[in-house]
Amino acid sequence: MKTKTRRARRSTRMVGPVVSMALALAGAPAAFAAPLVGTFHITAGADSGGGVVGSYFRMILSGGTTSGPYISNGSSSAADQTYTFLSPGTDGGLVTGSYQPEPVPAFDGTGNSLAVRIIAPTPFFGVAFSADTAAVDPQTAASVAAPSVSDDGAGHLTGDFRAWGASWNGSEFNQGSPKPDGSHPGLTAGPTGTYDSGTGHFTLEWTSLIVGGPFNGFTGKWHFEGTFVPAATTTTTATTSTSLAPTTSTTLATTSTSLAPTTSTTSTSSLPPTTTTTASTTTTTTSTVPTVVATRVAGKVLSLTDNASKPAKRSLTVVANDLAIGLGGGNGSADDPTGVGATVRVVGATFDDTYTLAAGQWALVGPAGANKGYKYKNPLGPFHAALLKPGKPGKPGSLKLAAKGAGLAYTLASNPAPVSIVATIGGQRFWAQFGGTTTFKAGKSFKAKNAPAPTGVAP
Repeated sequence: MKTKTRRARRSTRMVGPVVSMALALAGAPAAFAAPLVGTFHITAGADSGGGVVGSYFRMILSGGTTSGPYISNGSSSAADQTYTFLSPGTDGGLVTGSYQPEPVPAFDGTGNSLAVRIIAPTPFFGVAFSADTAAVDPQTAASVAAPSVSDDGAGHLTGDFRAWGASWNGSEFNQGSPKPDGSHPGLTAGPTGTYDSGTGHFTLEWTSLIVGGPFNGFTGKWHFEGTFVPAATTTTTATTSTSLAPTTSTTLATTSTSLAPTTSTTSTSSLPPTTTTTASTTTTTTSTVPTVVATRVAGKVLSLTDNASKPAKRSLTVVANDLAIGLGGGNGSADDPTGVGATVRVVGATFDDTYTLAAGQWALVGPAGANKGYKYKNPLGPFHAALLKPGKPGKPGSLKLAAKGAGLAYTLASNPAPVSIVATIGGQRFWAQFGGTTTFKAGKSFKAKNAPAPTGVAP
């Protein structure tokens, strides 16, 4: 009996610390990964100070590691041609929570990719390649989830990019991580990255084994960086009133008593006065409103002139050339200004003016369905001419705007730099920002040229 008692006491002494430890562990906060739903706007890749900045693609040779060796792309504009620079497509970058599929057809007659939403088609060994995300992976025919990215709260990103596909030379290649079946073959890994919730700046990187085609067994290495913009949300509140049945009922003779604007009940029996009770419940519904993302484009020329004594002599000229400039859905779609018109917003340090370019003044370039572009003419101005033309593989599209007269509301008493031009044409928005190389003459002119595609959020 004594032995059993000692064992029982030792067992009891051990239970206390174990229970305390279990309670402490149970009460420990769990890490929470918050999904980032919106657009990861990418910054175009470029050479800088002997290195590379922005977004790019590299291809690891078969048998290599994540550190290389890399194949050299003779069509790359980078000083180190193992880097292929990427520039934003018409959506500005990668959208999470939904798909950005390639168009139909996906290729032109020579095998160049026509996918333009995420990145602009980019030459790779003489043929333009691009990327898309689709509900059904075109290479494996597997159904896949939309791209997702989560932030752990400490600025570390993880995600699921199994829907990511690359298109090149008439062929489709899954370049996601994980692969559509959830696996990570070879060097397939990621995506991982960093995120600054204060500025929106992010980096994302992942690798994916290439299966099939002339680069079978090689590995694609993708690097994105830029600014994350959350999807916009609005909250709508609907109130529903529910009347509860009276708990006590009656009045004297035909007298009706009600304490709320609801149905009153009358009785001729001699019972206590009627009391009507109303309960109200509130239902809140949150809906997501799609944002028209501005496509960031490089500006070739901006010219503003002013004459305070003769405002009729004011003029504005804009030329932007960029691979990201296109026609969106094309003739007859919601992106066709002949049906819905356009606006041009001119924003400087000292002015912010929006001008309407009515649908009736727009016309197709070439026959309907040819998708050669749109032109605008209005001799009554202030915008009297505009031209939007799509690019071709390796050749940028173009946007030209011309205006003149007293209808231009800006003045040039002080330097307006930087000046943003936001052209909403049909369902597309193009944003060029002119700073950098500028010439300003107070009261007379502001001129800028060769402005790179802007970063951040469009005005």
